[in-house]
Amino acid sequence: MANAELIRLALCPSMAWRNGGGSMRLVATHPLDGGADDFDWRISVAEVAKDSPFSAFPGYDRCIALISGNGMTLESGDLDLNHRLDNPMQPFYFAGETRIHARLIDGPMQNLSVLARRGSHWITLTPLASPTRLQLAARKAPLFIQCLSGELQIDLHDHESIHLLSGELVLWRSDSPDMHLISHSDKTKALMVDLGTQST
Repeated sequence: MANAELIRLALCPSMAWRNGGGSMRLVATHPLDGGADDFDWRISVAEVAKDSPFSAFPGYDRCIALISGNGMTLESGDLDLNHRLDNPMQPFYFAGETRIHARLIDGPMQNLSVLARRGSHWITLTPLASPTRLQLAARKAPLFIQCLSGELQIDLHDHESIHLLSGELVLWRSDSPDMHLISHSDKTKALMVDLGTQST
């Protein structure tokens, strides 16, 4: 499993938002010593507890997807953006500098959040619902897979396998191998994030 980082969400550090609207579990960032506002990309899971504004990240592109709860509506001050995030695992892309206020639909919720520096990386978030059998070619760009429920089997080209259960994640910061993603359970749900670069 060369270059693969196996991560348990429950062990990721949790940080409360400054506005008290929720908290965030930081899953991965690049570079590793990147600050809160100075990184190439960042992956986290946000736990939204009440209506609150989003933090602005000028110069970054963002993508979020609902992973638990009933979701939220996202509105910008000029009303150019009005989006209902209530379809689980479906990506919503927007510019990091957009001023957004989130309103919970019915109770707390969680979402996967991906930030990428504009011009350095682009984000593709793909939901994986069972049954799944997907072949992926080796790539240089970062690749991230999170299992939300059930079990996901990842067969690598060197005859090794990774088995992800709910709440487990795997990350290749670069040089991910050829692989097959396999699930035979109708309970398996997962998300895959491809952080491509201009050269990939």
